[in-house]
Amino acid sequence: MITTPSAIQEIDISQQADELMSGINNTKLVKLLGVSTVGHVVIILLLSVGNIIMCAKYSTIDVTHAYALNTQEIKDALLADKQRILDEKDAAIAARDAEMATKDAKADKKNTKDKDGNNSKVVPKEFTETKEAPTEPDEGGIGLDDLGID
Repeated sequence: MITTPSAIQEIDISQQADELMSGINNTKLVKLLGVSTVGHVVIILLLSVGNIIMCAKYSTIDVTHAYALNTQEIKDALLADKQRILDEKDAAIAARDAEMATKDAKADKKNTKDKDGNNSKVVPKEFTETKEAPTEPDEGGIGLDDLGID
């Protein structure tokens, strides 16, 4: 059996499109744009709180100028902190040097010279005695010929 194809039914697409768009057409576009704009402004303000505070602190509208002033203030604070640390180290070194000077002065008083100009310490005679160096070796020793080296 041979069957013939039936005719394709035509469907009115324009009516289906209107049904699909009915939910969107009923909303108010102006209301959506207003809500979106307010939302974006709120998000931008929340993310810019730090910049707004910095601008208020330095009484300027230009954020880059406020940022430059803030950066310079931070650098000055760090430099002052480093200078304070260096001053503390210098004061500690000066105190240590003064302490060492007083100890050296006390040590010098203990090691004063007596009337003859000699130091109060006794030096052993073996360190002060000089001996003449020998001109020839004391013993014959072993020569290179005796070692058997060619």
